[in-house]
Amino acid sequence: QEYTEDVHASACHLLEIINEVLDMSKIEAGRVELDESDVDVEEVIDSVVRMMASRAFSNNVAIKTKIENNIPRLMADHRLIRQVLINLVSNSVKFCKSGGEIIIEAGLMTDGEMEMVVRDTGIGIPRNKIAQALEPFGQIHETAHAAKEVAGTGLGLPLAKAMVEMHGGRLTLDSDLGAGTN
Repeated sequence: QEYTEDVHASACHLLEIINEVLDMSKIEAGRVELDESDVDVEEVIDSVVRMMASRAFSNNVAIKTKIENNIPRLMADHRLIRQVLINLVSNSVKFCKSGGEIIIEAGLMTDGEMEMVVRDTGIGIPRNKIAQALEPFGQIHETAHAAKEVAGTGLGLPLAKAMVEMHGGRLTLDSDLGAGTN
């Protein structure tokens, strides 16, 4: 049974990698069309927290939310917004040490635009490597080695960035080694 569970986990991991590569290829080819509708931001964040809860628990990482009261609905592609948050929270879980914390925030900025932030207390990214982290396959090896050997394709952040930009938004990354990431 344990062997079967390992095979299943490996198969799921491979499927995840294949889907990331395919998603990146489709985006780069301009083959992804938005399926926009009214999105309940709080519901999307709650579903991502539920989905990531066991992984966070396994790593002894807390996930908290700070969502503005009466936050308006967002006209967006529900699936892509959810995927952006999954990618960001997944990275945060990977790079937070035991006892770390992730905070997902959502609210309106002074200009009326929606802002969503995923903030963590992880190991951070050296400032001079942030641009590299946002490039396809741009893994930061020193960072991964400092935490533990972390598996991945280096596509999570670039995919999140591309999906946000498809909506006319922008994804920014603020981090420094040892200072967490926003």
